[in-house]
Amino acid sequence: MEAELAGLIDEVDVGILVQDDRGTIVYTNKTALRLLGLRHDDVANMTSLDPSWEVVRPDGSPFPQDERPGFLAIREGVAQHDVVLGVQRDGGDERRWLLVSSTPHTDGQGAVAHVVSTLSDISSERRRASLLQQIKDELEEAVHQRTAELARSIDDLRNATGELEQSRARFERVTEAVPGVLYQVFRSIAGDIELRFVSGGLRQLCGLEPEHAIAEPERVLNTIRAEDLEGIRRALDRAQHHERSFDWDFRVEGPDRKWRWVRSRAVPEATMQGVLWSGVVLDVTEQRSLAEQMRVSQTRDAIGSVTQGIAHNFNNALAVLVPNLEECLAIAPSAMRAPLQESLQAALSSAMLVKQLMVVAQEGNAEAREPVDLAALVREVGALCRRIFRGRVEVVETLDVPAARVIGYPAAIRQMLLNLCINARDALRSIDGGRLEMGVRVVGDSVELIVCDDGCGMDEEALRRLGEPFFTTKAPGEGTGLGLATAYATVRDLGGVIACESTVGVGTVFTISLPLRDLGDVTAITPSKVASPTASPAVRGRLLIIDDEQLVRNALRQVLTRRGFEVDEAPDGAQGLARIRDASKPYQGVLLDLSMPGLSGERVLEQLQQTHPALPVVILSGFVEDPSRVAAAAAVLNKPLRSKVLVETLDRVLA
Repeated sequence: MEAELAGLIDEVDVGILVQDDRGTIVYTNKTALRLLGLRHDDVANMTSLDPSWEVVRPDGSPFPQDERPGFLAIREGVAQHDVVLGVQRDGGDERRWLLVSSTPHTDGQGAVAHVVSTLSDISSERRRASLLQQIKDELEEAVHQRTAELARSIDDLRNATGELEQSRARFERVTEAVPGVLYQVFRSIAGDIELRFVSGGLRQLCGLEPEHAIAEPERVLNTIRAEDLEGIRRALDRAQHHERSFDWDFRVEGPDRKWRWVRSRAVPEATMQGVLWSGVVLDVTEQRSLAEQMRVSQTRDAIGSVTQGIAHNFNNALAVLVPNLEECLAIAPSAMRAPLQESLQAALSSAMLVKQLMVVAQEGNAEAREPVDLAALVREVGALCRRIFRGRVEVVETLDVPAARVIGYPAAIRQMLLNLCINARDALRSIDGGRLEMGVRVVGDSVELIVCDDGCGMDEEALRRLGEPFFTTKAPGEGTGLGLATAYATVRDLGGVIACESTVGVGTVFTISLPLRDLGDVTAITPSKVASPTASPAVRGRLLIIDDEQLVRNALRQVLTRRGFEVDEAPDGAQGLARIRDASKPYQGVLLDLSMPGLSGERVLEQLQQTHPALPVVILSGFVEDPSRVAAAAAVLNKPLRSKVLVETLDRVLA
């Protein structure tokens, strides 16, 4: 074992240099000699202050001799960590940049006896790929030298043993500093496993002491997930058969009883009895978690893009259905009015569903942002829930502050909170009632909105998929899966974070963290809206509809013509601008769709502001992603349009 340790220490890709209390170099390993550009013969009676070394700081200025780490550690008795310096020998080809740490060691009287320095080459990209082999070679050489000295005298034996113990201590310090777990495993031809060395990192990884693991290697195997163990054996057989390195990811059980992903990399050394594997195990749980988060994020982006396209086309279809149904309802006989009314209601319900889809797809909101008091909102929704839940669920509000304001969309945040409460009610309903608690608390410069219940809870699979559009844990017909997807989109759009903790049979806790604006008075939370001016008596006029959907134009033309408007139409932005430019009789207003191929509605609006600033423009869109870009419009109406709203808006604008 000592021979192997001696060899391992000479293989470390870190220079080790030992100086006595006068600064004279008494020991260097091969790496240190290489980094310093020396030979064994050069170091006799040499000190770290040797003038043949040109030493500079990172900025290129000279590094004074009395401020170098080895000298400071001897003089002050204090360890010097991670000092960067550049070293070049007289006549050397290039300067090496080193990361140096020097640690003093004292004698029985407390005086500095020697200083151990470690040197790491940070000027190259060389890593520790050959760490174990280099350590083994150098330690074997040291052990051979010590063995020759043992034959001479007992005193030489004692000295060699003392030096070996010092080398062992230095090696242990080096291995403790290496991230992960270093190991050597011997696998015999018969398949038996012998763990010959393992570093102290094993304690942090799986809670086992290295000496216990070496004595009982099966204890290490027992920490590996059962379904991964067979894959490890097959991969090891393939690597051993082809005499190539072993590289495999698997799961081990940590001290906290949680599974952690690790990656093992090892290189083989064939012998007559079997193969000795030397390698390292690295904890890659965090990297895999980040990769999974990236995958989920990309999936959601893809779903959002598809959803946006579907919602846009669906919205255009509804923009035809709603006004046509309203027109049919106005002239239909009494026997047809009921089914037409039901069809209209279904179309309007579908329009609300499309709006939710657009919020999820765009991760935005057409509503203007303004201060919203979360404490007042919790009190309002709590009172509403007590009325609609009718005593079957105990609703409790826990407010750490009387008021806490954020900047957001009032309606969207209210709907988000109500959706969470309804989900909690459904979870409680499955266990015949329980407790729903809503809370607000301030944490630093954030305010947390908390909704928790002691209902049925969710499993890990459901937690991983929360926020995906159309994913729901409810039975078919009881939910669309858009409530939480809209909540996630709203929170992300406001620069916040939403987290969920849930345990089956225990309950669920949603925590929404948003940037805190202030803790103002409750009375000042919701600014009063400026009342809309009273509409002037209806004034019909000549209108131009610019929309790329023929059916939408037909439906709008029918609604407006029957109400006394003169209507013209254009299928795209370029033709619409040409109609306005060449019109023999001027238009009194323009109905403009935002989403069109070629020249977009936003571009048409910009050009009209330059050429016809007095011409009122009413925007028609299923979803306005950025309201500031259409601020010049006289009004913005969401598709599908109710005939009454459209006509009233036009009367007001044209007046």
